[in-house]
Amino acid sequence: CNAYGFGAMTYRNNGGFFAIFNTVHDVDFFGGYAPSGGSVVLRNNIFSLKRTNSCSGFMKERTITHDFNLYTLASYDPDGEANRVVAASVFADAPRNFALAAGSPAIGKANQIEESVFATFQARYGLDIRRDMRGNRRPNGTWDMGALEAVTGPTPLSPAAFLVQ
Repeated sequence: CNAYGFGAMTYRNNGGFFAIFNTVHDVDFFGGYAPSGGSVVLRNNIFSLKRTNSCSGFMKERTITHDFNLYTLASYDPDGEANRVVAASVFADAPRNFALAAGSPAIGKANQIEESVFATFQARYGLDIRRDMRGNRRPNGTWDMGALEAVTGPTPLSPAAFLVQ
């Protein structure tokens, strides 16, 4: 519950930090420590199951820009955002399977404008990271919140497929 007892996400540079399309589950607190300088952007994430009797929902050492996130409890929201979603039922079978359940409110609710960090990463490193954690292309129709894109049809790719470009 301090700068050294990190939460789900943290960074240690002055250049800024983007945390997009993550699924955060079963942690003491959702935010993280951000040193002075730079900006912190949290977008298109799912924040689920904060441990009881732990820290407050978000540790806010610096200004955090956040939008298009899903919270499984309204009390997790750090201080309001225009396009947030609050819903209890999101996953197929958490904590064993974090795939989005059929009809999940996270499906199609991410920011539908492609995040600029995808193009920046590709220009800098030559890798296209517009994929979910299983290696499926993003978007698969519409942009979905969280680490896993909703998939219909063929069996999803394995995580190893993500490494093959």
